[in-house]
Amino acid sequence: FWLFRDGMSNQRFSEMLRARGIRGVMLTPLPRLGMQIVLHWPYFSVVAHGLSIAHPVFHRTSNDHYQSMMLAMRECRRCGYRRPGFVMDGPLSERLEHRWEAAFVIEREKLGFDTRVAPYFYQAWNPDEICRWVKREKPDVMISLLMEDQLTQLAARGIRVPEDLGVVSLSV
Repeated sequence: FWLFRDGMSNQRFSEMLRARGIRGVMLTPLPRLGMQIVLHWPYFSVVAHGLSIAHPVFHRTSNDHYQSMMLAMRECRRCGYRRPGFVMDGPLSERLEHRWEAAFVIEREKLGFDTRVAPYFYQAWNPDEICRWVKREKPDVMISLLMEDQLTQLAARGIRVPEDLGVVSLSV
């Protein structure tokens, strides 16, 4: 069920779920920081997925973002990369409490990677900006959340994967 549709209030949504006999709710990550869901929580057993719902506090499941970056960095080392770069949606990084970023910085130092490649945080995906970052920073591998269409956009601008730049997508 999608709460954020036209004409749906939190109270009406709570009553609709209750009327349908729904006693358990799994909350997926919210699309934006600061969004709130204010249902009548005593009606439901609740589990949240991800870190986007800060209040009220629920039992939750989540990817271990720190661990997944550690694994990605170790795999980059095993594959022979020397200059990893980190490209991330800035608001998402904030929502995840900078866990990927923290592990990237620590593992980069610990594993002896070149630390001069500045991470790049964007507010909105812009393939031209990413290409400028690649040309300026010269990473040999980029760790990000890139999807197929974004890789296609980079290829259309002359960045060949994996010939020019290795890519690790944390979303796969």
